[in-house]
Amino acid sequence: MDRELIDDRRGWSIKKEINVGEIVYAIVILLSMVLYVGRIDTKTELNSKDIAMLRADAARQDAQRQLSDQQHREDINRLGDKLDHILDLLSKR
Repeated sequence: MDRELIDDRRGWSIKKEINVGEIVYAIVILLSMVLYVGRIDTKTELNSKDIAMLRADAARQDAQRQLSDQQHREDINRLGDKLDHILDLLSKR
């Protein structure tokens, strides 16, 4: 029985050929991977530019809001001063 297994194994062979289709398939897969990674890199770069622009816009809007808040406070203080002046005039009568 052992003799039969040994004889059987000697009959085995491994093909040492490479099919052209497999080479083309491997090249297509590699190119697809490279293009995919390139697109990811491009998207990442565009997203980082968009984020930078959004941060700049947010900073500009914050500055405008702070200026507007300051102007509103000044207007309220002026109105308060005018009301105080009117009350003083009315109380002197």
